[in-house]
Amino acid sequence: MESQETKRRQLFNLLGDLPERNQIPAGKTLAVHDKGDYLLEVLLLSGSGDEQIPAYFARPKETDGKLPVVLFNHSHGGNYHIGKTELIQSSDYLQKPSYAEQLTAMGYGVFCMDMLGFGERRGRAESEIFKELLWKGQVMWGRMLFDSIAALDYVMLREEVDPSRVATLGMSMGGLMAWWLSALDDRIKVCIDITAQVEAESLIQKGGLDHHGFYSYVPGLLKYFSTADIQRLIAPRPHLSLVGNHDKLTPYAGLGIIDEELTKEYAEAGVPENWKMVRYHCGHIETAGMRAEACSFLQTNL
Repeated sequence: MESQETKRRQLFNLLGDLPERNQIPAGKTLAVHDKGDYLLEVLLLSGSGDEQIPAYFARPKETDGKLPVVLFNHSHGGNYHIGKTELIQSSDYLQKPSYAEQLTAMGYGVFCMDMLGFGERRGRAESEIFKELLWKGQVMWGRMLFDSIAALDYVMLREEVDPSRVATLGMSMGGLMAWWLSALDDRIKVCIDITAQVEAESLIQKGGLDHHGFYSYVPGLLKYFSTADIQRLIAPRPHLSLVGNHDKLTPYAGLGIIDEELTKEYAEAGVPENWKMVRYHCGHIETAGMRAEACSFLQTNL
């Protein structure tokens, strides 16, 4: 049987030609804002190819020792102008307070950057970015994951951060990033995805491919990996998945497939409590129950 590391390398090799990871990641602080209950650092992150990436780091005003940290991945929703601002302002389909307020009040540091094509990195259509990269032998999702790995490199080097206590969380595209990043990088200790369980074969059978943007399609992926195969690479680390039974972006049949396969994987690993899929009678939104469940899971496992 192939090892997890072998499978990770195989998965990573599907992500196209990527820049060399030969830079020590660094963040330039542009400003620090007092947001009342927490401090918000405005950053430019280097170490991801030839681009500097706009980002936020939110932290509690009072800390007791090294901080556990959550990498918050913003959603898509066609809201290219929002990007990392979702961390501090929430969105129409996320609960309030914002995750910056919620998580800093719980004692966590929180990092969020603008993904490729969003926030301060917008200006070209997603389809244009995807097509150019494809011509060049690159994959848009691969570049987005490369940026997230660079962000993880940076966060773990911050002096106030406990590098042994890093989680990732997000909704929709942000949730997809959470489980992909956790699968590829075992420095992530806790994964929480919200409305992001896209079982590929079920999506094809339901005719739902156009519910999703170009960004996440990886050439050749289904020749080697199912959605559950990728997420098996997270085991035995804690993984919470919050889903809506009526979410057209995550077909109902696919939820059962993923839950069944990961339940078996975690049981065989001897930690059945580390995998949890919780279903809600809703569509593509975060409910109050989801928010409470996510916070509880973090407190238990981070």
